[in-house]
Amino acid sequence: MPSESEAIEFANSPLSFYELLNLETTAQAKDVRRAYRKTALQYHPDKNPDNPSAVEKFHLLTAAQEILCDVALRAAYDNALAAKVAKKRRAEAYDSNRRHMKEELEARENSFKRQKTEADEKKREFERLKEEGIRRRKEMDERKKREAAAEEEEEEEGDAAKMEIDQDDDNQDVVVGESKFSELDRTLKVKWRRKGAGEMMDKAGLIDLFGRFGKIDECVVVSGSAEKEKKYASALLIFHNIAHAYAAVHRDKKVLEEEDDEWGIFRDVVWASGKEPDLTFKKSSKPAEKQKETPPPSSKPQGKEAQSDPEGTKDDKQDKFPTFSKSYKPTSKSTPSFSFKASSFKKPTTSTDSSSRADEMDFESVTLMRMKAKAAERRQAEQQKLTEELLKREAEEEKAD
Repeated sequence: MPSESEAIEFANSPLSFYELLNLETTAQAKDVRRAYRKTALQYHPDKNPDNPSAVEKFHLLTAAQEILCDVALRAAYDNALAAKVAKKRRAEAYDSNRRHMKEELEARENSFKRQKTEADEKKREFERLKEEGIRRRKEMDERKKREAAAEEEEEEEGDAAKMEIDQDDDNQDVVVGESKFSELDRTLKVKWRRKGAGEMMDKAGLIDLFGRFGKIDECVVVSGSAEKEKKYASALLIFHNIAHAYAAVHRDKKVLEEEDDEWGIFRDVVWASGKEPDLTFKKSSKPAEKQKETPPPSSKPQGKEAQSDPEGTKDDKQDKFPTFSKSYKPTSKSTPSFSFKASSFKKPTTSTDSSSRADEMDFESVTLMRMKAKAAERRQAEQQKLTEELLKREAEEEKAD
């Protein structure tokens, strides 16, 4: 017969006697015996000699029948079983609370992480905006410097043009000297492969690369039709000086490619006009500037006074400038007489002369403004013409390919 301690130990085991016998906790002793007899026949050692688990379960059935049929042992078993169930429920409730607390803690941690992430993103955005502001301010300063330099250059060109203007005294015709090399002569056409490193090539990159040869007045990247992507891209580079354009065409390709790989993408660097300009010196075809007429030399006066030397001998001086002892003998009735020529006085400058000079300066300013406007229109028309010709050539090359 098992003891109470053994009954309590069985109650704390994973398997319940009521589950083993398939009974309710309120079953009577007779129900226990009936269920025991029925279940014991299945797990009897004689019927299961090779099944160790059946023998073990048969011994458990015997202990269950003895404990549940004894009032004191059953009471101890039921109390221990109830305590076990209550403990399990408390553990489940505790697990539920702990799970809830864990979920709440995770939610707070996630909220904190999200807030921190948002703060970091705001900080990064602030830094980005700050850097962009610095970059834009730098670009604006550089643009102002370029504009100031351009204005200064225009002023210098205007001063140079003023020096080349000659106003005729009669009809005030203005003749201005210009370079014999036109904008087309100083324009190069460059072509490069689009794939690879050529995809990143743009206007700024072209100016940066070819700017080493000299100042570039304008860079026009020619864009073709959007229906079909061309194999090569092309652009027009207008140099400020014909010598700079010549240096770019006759560059040392090997040396440049060793210094920078980007030089290897260019297929052609040729003159936009299709031929090299004539660099030999030619006289300007413009009419010669009129020179101001110089007054003819005055005729020398004849006579002894013209032939006399102001730094001559004493006798000459005496002849030219007679002393009072020879030429003038004062008397009481005589008075000295003095004569002055009108030509010995200079004519004073009047307000009319100043006004005429101011009118001449105003005329020069207006003439310069008109010339600059016409030159700008001519440059714009030439650039438009060059772009159209280049697009036409590109289309013809695509058809030929």
